[in-house]
Amino acid sequence: MNSNTKALSLALSNTFVLYVKTLNYHWHVRGDNFYENHLLLESQYNQLAEAIDSIAEKIVMYGEKAPATMKEFLSIATLKEADGSKSDAGSMLAELAEDHTNMANGMLSAIESKTLDPITEDTLLQQAQAHTKAAWMLRACKK
Repeated sequence: MNSNTKALSLALSNTFVLYVKTLNYHWHVRGDNFYENHLLLESQYNQLAEAIDSIAEKIVMYGEKAPATMKEFLSIATLKEADGSKSDAGSMLAELAEDHTNMANGMLSAIESKTLDPITEDTLLQQAQAHTKAAWMLRACKK
């Protein structure tokens, strides 16, 4: 696996873990702003689903097999699954915001390494921008 597919596999795995966590919180969020939070999380998991497909296809374009099982995703990902301990919307949204920020920072670090081709750099930059916006939106929901 070259540096491009390694960086993309990490992005894919973290995106999938974040997708599942966002879905989890979408299903279980409660509170005064339930409807708004529920819709925001739905929008975000839909965006993550699109990113998953796009990143996986880029890996395949490089002639590699994209990670495609939970076991593979969890063995590569640096993000952690939701552990079921969050019960309030504020904690859920804060954790997701932190995850998005960590993903954006990791992608920008990979770009700064200067070991990636322009296509992979562009993919990671677009994803970092999306994660930065998602984190901002989640943080803006705090009371």
